[in-house]
Amino acid sequence: MKRSPRSLRNSLPDADERKFPRDRYAKVDGFRLRYWVRGHGENVLLLPALGGSVEDWLGAFERLDDHFRLWALELPGLGRSDKPFRGYSVDFFVHVALGFMSLQEIERAHVVGLSMGGGIGIALTLQMPVRVQRLVLVSSALLGRRLHPFLHLCTLPLLGELLLCPTPKVVKRYISRCFADPSRAPAEWISAHVELASLPGAQQAFLAILRSANGLLGTSRQELRPILSALPRISAKTLIICGERDNFIPTCYARRAAALIPNAQYVSFPNCGHAVPIERPDLFYPLLSSFLKGEATVL
Repeated sequence: MKRSPRSLRNSLPDADERKFPRDRYAKVDGFRLRYWVRGHGENVLLLPALGGSVEDWLGAFERLDDHFRLWALELPGLGRSDKPFRGYSVDFFVHVALGFMSLQEIERAHVVGLSMGGGIGIALTLQMPVRVQRLVLVSSALLGRRLHPFLHLCTLPLLGELLLCPTPKVVKRYISRCFADPSRAPAEWISAHVELASLPGAQQAFLAILRSANGLLGTSRQELRPILSALPRISAKTLIICGERDNFIPTCYARRAAALIPNAQYVSFPNCGHAVPIERPDLFYPLLSSFLKGEATVL
């Protein structure tokens, strides 16, 4: 019988078990959303990638909760949150994220987004700049049209369902593409994502979200133009991070965004792929902590 990520945590030694925050759930606009929260200090909202989960931010809870109040949120369609059949869009995700912040009485937060979460973070910052202190974009989506060719193919009806059949072998192969060195993917993290990908509606939600903004030629110009044209209006101090060996999103998009956003800094990690916080937590989290504290200029 498959064990859920929670039962997997309970099987660990006590010292390791304490590092996992407790699963919590909130109701926003009728959607039941899973989230983690822990720590003290300024609020940090952590948004995962397409197909991601709160487990993507475990490194933050291990390293940063002494200095920040961390909120890792699974938006609709992700992880163990509700998965509506349709209706996904950038505006929808921003609306839900803001609703969650209001529910939790988070007036203002640092926003940190990975891949799709980065794109949502950009849109949230543009729509409600007063709610965002600092913005961190990691391997961010919505900065250019091109994605990995595999994802372009997955936007096609039927073919996407075939290519993303949620078997352990397929999920592990997809995960391997997220890393420059797949051996760096933690075994517990892989197990959690294999289990989450097999949940009812998970495959349909992944494809529905992907297809809402992307097609065979990449991200739609209709989605991109408003974002790219508005980047110079972002006033929040922004840190843009990518891995030099990102197979999913070309790093040139991140460099262009850093040139367009007035208060942006760009950092590229060598020998690192798309899943920067998971592959290189030793580099990522000290940099993130320093930036959010405003201790030093990151160059």
